[in-house]
Amino acid sequence: MALNQTIHNGENVFNPLSRIIMAVGLACICILGVIGNLIVLIVALRKQNYKCVTNCYIINLAITDLLFLLISVPLTTFLGLTNTWILSDFISCRIHIYLAHVLLQTTCYTLAAMSIDRYLYVASHHPRPSWRTPLNACIICIIIWAVSIAFVFPYTSLSSSSSNTKNNSLNDCSISNHHPLFASCFFPFCAYYLLPLIIIALSYTKLFVKMRKSSLRITRYGNSLLNRKYAQSKHRHITRTLISLTCAFAICWLPIHILELLNCRQMLEELYDNHALLLDIIRVIAHAFSYLNSCLNPFLYAFFNPEFFI
Repeated sequence: MALNQTIHNGENVFNPLSRIIMAVGLACICILGVIGNLIVLIVALRKQNYKCVTNCYIINLAITDLLFLLISVPLTTFLGLTNTWILSDFISCRIHIYLAHVLLQTTCYTLAAMSIDRYLYVASHHPRPSWRTPLNACIICIIIWAVSIAFVFPYTSLSSSSSNTKNNSLNDCSISNHHPLFASCFFPFCAYYLLPLIIIALSYTKLFVKMRKSSLRITRYGNSLLNRKYAQSKHRHITRTLISLTCAFAICWLPIHILELLNCRQMLEELYDNHALLLDIIRVIAHAFSYLNSCLNPFLYAFFNPEFFI
């Protein structure tokens, strides 16, 4: 979401030392994330890892993470620190918000597509299903991008029209700080968080049941026991990678979604009046967690799926 800045009544509540600490922390997350995702993309291109279906989705996820870190993190951090929209003469902040939502939706539905693909692959009795090709995976990724670009626009338009702020660049950035319409706040929580996680949970639940049944049947085939154990081990290895990516997404994005829902219902107004600094610190931490997700993913690839880099 990367949308709310740490500004209260037009003033930044952080002292200079706090701003430096915040800037250094977010800069470290951004730099590590950019380097990690660039390594994933470089290795993928050099080794032609895009010829593997799962790696096609991983590459797409790395692209969205890289764009998110390069576009959203620096601009939002600068806005939170200075109360100034640096690109006011060139590009509206509303466009920045739109791009952030597109990248978030692309990320969560890429994870959902990975979970569905993994279940269908394990559930298939054929070792190489004809439908499961890198080309089809790329087409699915393109469809996810296209749907995200088209689907997010009505939401951002609704949020903009429901805001009573004046039409200037800085206020455009704070349209998510006050939503008269609860639907404009509840929509991203469902579309960018709850729905994809439900899809992922159902897919992996069915996957575990399927793998459990397969592991129980494996002892019946003595001649191919080693090959089947290897296949089972490889399935578990890749599944752990995908589940770790999903858990990282769920944990890192939950705080900011909760804040957005509470803010939408105006449940934070009294707390903001009495404890503005505390709430802004919580908000910064929540944003840092959302940025951390894009930083963590390449390291999760390396830890759970080292074969990608070998």
